[in-house]
Amino acid sequence: MKRIYWSPTAKASYAAILRYVMDNYPIEVAIKMDDKVERLLSLLLQNKHLCPASSQLPGIRRCVITKYLSVVYKFRGEAIELVAFFDNRTDLPV
Repeated sequence: MKRIYWSPTAKASYAAILRYVMDNYPIEVAIKMDDKVERLLSLLLQNKHLCPASSQLPGIRRCVITKYLSVVYKFRGEAIELVAFFDNRTDLPV
């Protein structure tokens, strides 16, 4: 069975982004964002190659979830490890 693991950085970065959205936008925006993340994770369990590989960081893949949110992940055997979530308005090396 494939599994998805959240690294400590992924947990912290997602919590910080979710907290920011909840503090600055209607709660519906945060719920919608969280739903999109959950949908993406379900799709990744079906196809771990769903998102493109990074040309700069070997073994890393990046999924754009919304206009403002991306996640980077890598394979850990048959499992998927979420590395971190990022605001797309920042410079990413991915």
